[in-house]
Amino acid sequence: MWCCQRASDCVAAGVSCNSPSHPLESLLRVPFAVKLKGRTLNQCRFCEIMVMSRDNREFYDEVLDENDDFFVIPALGSLVEDYVLIVSKRHVLSMCYLNEQEKKNLIDITNKLRMRLKERYDFFPIVFEHGASHSDMNRSACCVIHAHVHVVPIRLSCQEEMCSALEISEIAGFEALYKLGKDKPYISFLDNTEKMFFRDVSGAAMLSQIIRQWIARDLGTTRWDWRLHHFEKNIRATIDEFTEKKQQFKYFNAEKLRDISNH
Repeated sequence: MWCCQRASDCVAAGVSCNSPSHPLESLLRVPFAVKLKGRTLNQCRFCEIMVMSRDNREFYDEVLDENDDFFVIPALGSLVEDYVLIVSKRHVLSMCYLNEQEKKNLIDITNKLRMRLKERYDFFPIVFEHGASHSDMNRSACCVIHAHVHVVPIRLSCQEEMCSALEISEIAGFEALYKLGKDKPYISFLDNTEKMFFRDVSGAAMLSQIIRQWIARDLGTTRWDWRLHHFEKNIRATIDEFTEKKQQFKYFNAEKLRDISNH
């Protein structure tokens, strides 16, 4: 099953694949059909959220915050409350394919979320990404091939063991990530102390959702697969928490979506 069935699907939806060649089937695939509430997603799930009206979305696709280039939604498979995803509005493979303005807006919305969660939990959340690339699609550990990062309010007691096992090394922040991850599949991880870690996984057969597997292990559960375990209670708690202060978090309006097809 493909992320988008053909290049025209993205154009018709008003989104851009940013792919150097077509058809999309050779670049933007996911290895399964996602079925939720009897619905099979034949297109990119995140592109679908952008073009749907709020009334037509599932509850778990509630947009909690946004800026010009990104929107925030609860994570399916929310292992803990307030687990959210930051999703690019433009269809790119990873955050290393962003333009300069998008990179700035990514840092802005990431920091906004981190500060909000720190106020609630008294520590910064972890932030991670399974970045895909054109060069090594077959081995990507990413499930949905559309740039998104995970923001999770948890302290990982197994962080040192995880970094060693996954062979991820500390780097000098986002700028280093953008250089090291350009056109490569990778894992990036920002810890509670604001240290950034990275591994180029080109040629490596990485397990799907590998960071989520470590988080689940730390929590003492084997329910790491978001396709099987949605954690609806945690999702609803996240929506309630984020929408409680509506003056800080405006709802996403698909009808006001800017034209991104030429970006």
